Amino acid sequence: MKTTTLEAPRSLLDLTRGMKRGYTVLTRDGKPVAYLFSAAHYDEEDIGYMTDPKFWEMVRQRRESDEFIPLEQVEAEIAAKERAESKRNHPRKGRRIAK
Repeated sequence: MKTTTLEAPRSLLDLTRGMKRGYTVLTRDGKPVAYLFSAAHYDEEDIGYMTDPKFWEMVRQRRESDEFIPLEQVEAEIAAKERAESKRNHPRKGRRIAK
């Protein structure tokens, strides 16, 4: 994907004031020609994924696939990893080890 960096004109910068999580559609003759996203909420990697046809093809294929991992399993695995990491980083104080 080609990226071009330009200094934005003042009128364009005025459109970004008050932008929250959404985006602004720029039109010509009533037809969309560009989308304006706030850099405060998206980085270059996000934009790369959002505009990469190969990424969206992969997403479509996975959604159509019968192979999946249940959300509950993913949540349980994340919780277990977080508990283990917490124990490593914050060992209990005052516990004596029997000899």
